[in-house]
Amino acid sequence: MGTEKLTRRGALAALAGAGVGSGVAQAAGGGRAVVSIYLTGGADTNNLIVPLDRSYTAYARGRGALALARTSLLAVRTATSGRSFGFHPAARGLKDLFERRLLGVVANVGGKTAPATPGHRMEGVRFVRGGFLAPRYVQAAWGGSSFFTFRENGLSMSVLGGGGTVTADSPSLLGAARAATLRTVFPRTSLGRQLELVARLLRSGAGGQVFCCNLGGFDTHTRQLERQVALFTELSEAMAAFYEATVEMGIAGLVTTYTDTEFNREMTPNATQGTGHGWGGHHLVMGGSVVGGEVHGTFPDMAVGGSGDATGRGAWIPSTARERFEATVAAWAGIPLSDLSRVYSELLGAASPTLPFLVG
Repeated sequence: MGTEKLTRRGALAALAGAGVGSGVAQAAGGGRAVVSIYLTGGADTNNLIVPLDRSYTAYARGRGALALARTSLLAVRTATSGRSFGFHPAARGLKDLFERRLLGVVANVGGKTAPATPGHRMEGVRFVRGGFLAPRYVQAAWGGSSFFTFRENGLSMSVLGGGGTVTADSPSLLGAARAATLRTVFPRTSLGRQLELVARLLRSGAGGQVFCCNLGGFDTHTRQLERQVALFTELSEAMAAFYEATVEMGIAGLVTTYTDTEFNREMTPNATQGTGHGWGGHHLVMGGSVVGGEVHGTFPDMAVGGSGDATGRGAWIPSTARERFEATVAAWAGIPLSDLSRVYSELLGAASPTLPFLVG
């Protein structure tokens, strides 16, 4: 059985594609779908969700000029512990989903290796190609232009962003997505258009089980506060619209959407009102099967220079392994844990190989 090396950015897309080989149907046909939103550049999630209890003092001290005022944050309480957090003021849609228990936060997720220089490349993942893995998935990525690629039996379909040019080897797939009707109104942003296409593909029954969308611009070495307003607005509005579309289609419990990024950013600002590369960060998970209204895992104490800081500038040592996060989503999508253990050796012998942020 051969092996293939894949960047971590695409690892879960390939993994969850295994659900087709495992007999899990498309979401529109009664099965499950996973939607990944990749925040390119290393998203600063320290300002996406902020503790409002005694840790806020450490947050404000460490963030300095990049700290958000306590009164500006959109306050929420976790459903179980009642701990107080605040979403970024531009993330009202996320705050509302959290309060409706449709969105959860998985805290301080990261890989085994700390990011190195600003030009570093993320570590790869080896996975077994064959057996439970089926080469079928839908991917939306960003490489100069946005594109969706449908791969099945040698067919491919791409929808290029910007000018809206469409090329397709499978016109029926694109036609089905175009013909699909939705009452939900999506924002006319890059991410909004990508998620609308995902929704139309799900409505039409076309496509694979894993959709990977991308929102760029998170490499905030300069003007971070200013840039975050636009970035978090786009993310929040697009995710809220997509969830409502899944409700409209009657598949909210069959679709799980999550965010991913290369790494969090440091707490301490630099001389250009931005931040350097950090390490552990917070992922959002949304859908009808999500244990929402919760912050899962261990949130950093926000103390720059403390025991949880890898650099002395607020790069959090991850308390949740990225592998367990990915394995939890992949297992929900239908991949047996025995197969996941072949991919993620870290899960072998683990008493609880997955995390409790998804049910069913």
